[in-house]
Amino acid sequence: MDLEKIFPTEYFSKYSLVTFNENIGYNEAMKRGRAQDKALLNLIADNDISTSLEMSIEELEIVLRKVQEETNEILKGLQCLEGEQLDPNENRCLPCTHYGLVWDAEHKVCKTMLKEEILKDLLEKYNSLY
Repeated sequence: MDLEKIFPTEYFSKYSLVTFNENIGYNEAMKRGRAQDKALLNLIADNDISTSLEMSIEELEIVLRKVQEETNEILKGLQCLEGEQLDPNENRCLPCTHYGLVWDAEHKVCKTMLKEEILKDLLEKYNSLY
């Protein structure tokens, strides 16, 4: 299907999301890309969309809409809680600490703790004890 070619601002392959999209982080891109792949496979398996190479723009628009709707439904079921991130291999949310990461509440992502942040965190804990 030519979804990405025909609708370059509405459909992005997983590869494009991960490689070329600066607006979302890698984890979010992988999550969206995998949900979209799963949506496509579900729709094909259920014969809800055609995989013909000779589709009109109107037929591709219908496919695009169905893929977007199915992708959104899948993503609704994959929302992680604060302090967690989606593990794409296990297809479930795991705490940041599982990866040796910390939760960045400001940006709502798991991240590595920088040396300065570790020292600051230790100093705050130390000061709170005394």
